[in-house]
Amino acid sequence: MREQFNAATVSRVCRSCNQGWMNDLETAARPVLTPLIDGQVAEVDGSVVQDLATWVVKTCLMAELTHPESAATPPELYRWLFETRTPPPHTRIWAVPIKGQEWSLRVQHVGILYGDAATTDVSQPYNVHSTTIGLGRVAFCAMGAISSELEFPPLEDIPPLQAVRLWPDPRSFDWQRHDPLDDHSAWLLSDIMRLWFQDDDEFFIRLIDLQLRQ
Repeated sequence: MREQFNAATVSRVCRSCNQGWMNDLETAARPVLTPLIDGQVAEVDGSVVQDLATWVVKTCLMAELTHPESAATPPELYRWLFETRTPPPHTRIWAVPIKGQEWSLRVQHVGILYGDAATTDVSQPYNVHSTTIGLGRVAFCAMGAISSELEFPPLEDIPPLQAVRLWPDPRSFDWQRHDPLDDHSAWLLSDIMRLWFQDDDEFFIRLIDLQLRQ
């Protein structure tokens, strides 16, 4: 699913949630979110990183509701978000600076069925998701899985991505980032979970190409 960030409408959220705790998340995240969208240099305190990470995962799960054919998050994890106001278990969230126009207002959601090729029932629902949101000069990438056995790509350690990990283990960071990703590289970021699962070398080939472009 690829579309403009503001193109989708979610009709499965009740008024009390939309105007209550979800609005509270928007309010809590806005002070740190706005400088990142504007591409400003900012020092982000660890005390607000959880608010930012929770806003990201809430927004990603709402985007997933608009395309049920690629949904990968079971109802109990939506309930986890509602009850705890924190990202569900087995969730990773990153932020990375961007500079292109295609990703200045965009979302892409990818659903994946993870399991052993010989034994996995392909009729089962997806159990892994990767959602990337571009807003102004920042992109957020959130990945989630049902199983704790899944290894996520370490975006914080992969140059030239070197994304800031927001979750788990939220901590302070300086948003004095150089070499923001262009649109080509942002598209790669949005597809990186699918590439990570492939058996061939495309993941590494695409990363080498990204390094040469930066």
